[in-house]
Amino acid sequence: MRLPPSLALCIVTFTAALTASTAVAAWPVDAATLRTYIDGCNRGIADACSNLGVSYESGYPKDEATAADYYTQACNAGSDVGCYNLGLDYDKGKGVALDYVEGLRWEHKACDMGYGKACAVVGMQYYNGQGVVRDDGLATNYLRRACAKGLTEYCSGGGAK
Repeated sequence: MRLPPSLALCIVTFTAALTASTAVAAWPVDAATLRTYIDGCNRGIADACSNLGVSYESGYPKDEATAADYYTQACNAGSDVGCYNLGLDYDKGKGVALDYVEGLRWEHKACDMGYGKACAVVGMQYYNGQGVVRDDGLATNYLRRACAKGLTEYCSGGGAK
């Protein structure tokens, strides 16, 4: 099957972006901030749980398994970024067993919650057959969803079609 030129360009763009990026940035937080996140997460605040995941994944203190636990709590509390980061952890085997199918499940959830980067990852997984049967139609659909969320590198002809 021949790929549309726009999908072929997306593959190159996605591969470069994924190689250059990580799920988290440097996240220096002090002990007081960490306690605030813990308190917020214990009260069910999704962003606090997600911030805890980032904190533990990036090194304050470094514990990737605990980060994955906090991403799970964040996602279950409604954080699209928490779902996305958990999916990436499964895709990379960071703090959890390497499991593309499980990673895709969390990334699907983040995409369905409206997180464009997750839609791009899901699209590329359908294109590459990573955790799913390869499907160019679904790949294109998810990449268009990423485009619609403002990730213009996944748009063809200046917009999602």
